Amino acid sequence: MPTIANSFWWFNMHSSVDVAVTPRPQYRADGRKVPDCWTHPPELRDELQQELGAFPLFHFWGPMSDIRSTDWIARAAMKVEDRCQPALQLVYLPHLDYCLQKFGPEDARIDPEIREIDRVFGALLEFFEKRGVQVVVLSEYGIAPVDHAVMPNRVLREAGFLSLRVEDGRVVAVTPDGPLPLGAKVVDWSAFTVLPGLIDPHVHLRDPGDASVESIPTGTKAAIPNRGEPSERVGTPNSASTSARLPATSRTRSPDLTPSMDNAAAWRCTAL
Repeated sequence: MPTIANSFWWFNMHSSVDVAVTPRPQYRADGRKVPDCWTHPPELRDELQQELGAFPLFHFWGPMSDIRSTDWIARAAMKVEDRCQPALQLVYLPHLDYCLQKFGPEDARIDPEIREIDRVFGALLEFFEKRGVQVVVLSEYGIAPVDHAVMPNRVLREAGFLSLRVEDGRVVAVTPDGPLPLGAKVVDWSAFTVLPGLIDPHVHLRDPGDASVESIPTGTKAAIPNRGEPSERVGTPNSASTSARLPATSRTRSPDLTPSMDNAAAWRCTAL
């Protein structure tokens, strides 16, 4: 049976693919968030990080994101190919996502970022083509210019409604302006947004069809108000049987890209 590999396409943990590589930080008891990744089979994690170094998580998400995470993913995809020769490998190269969000698609600072991703992609394309692997390039969304931005944090602070309480370098509370406990300090993090209630639009549900992976109860029970968890959530049906029956107005995601390989043992493809 041909194998399917998923290198950083979402959502990857505990999916039905044969080989998986995805970000998964360690959350230590002292509050630290340590860069790491999750793989299936488990021993692949150690093999990749021994050869490539720790996955650069803090350069994958947020304001510090840069080419380092995309380069790591591309090299990991090559290692997966060498190790497993999957019939289909899904590879996510994230570099332009945050660059475009930070600068906008028409900003001149995007030009060197495009050259960076072109360099990484070119090496990956050459690698797979030399092995006779068909490469398919696609994108699931686009980013458009913004002509009016609202900064919720700044609005709330300027109105005197919040400040951040920091203890030992960690944000421990969001409080109204006013007297703070002795030893606490206020930090202006204008690059972030702090909200009293969050909406999680990305709760994956595999019910009906594959409830052993994620059911409606297990996929939504984390939405507990007033405990730092999402106050609302939007279920994302993620099984073929569910998606086929949902009305057009529902928020859906395409079924898993796990094609039938019954008659395609000789066909191999990488989707980027």
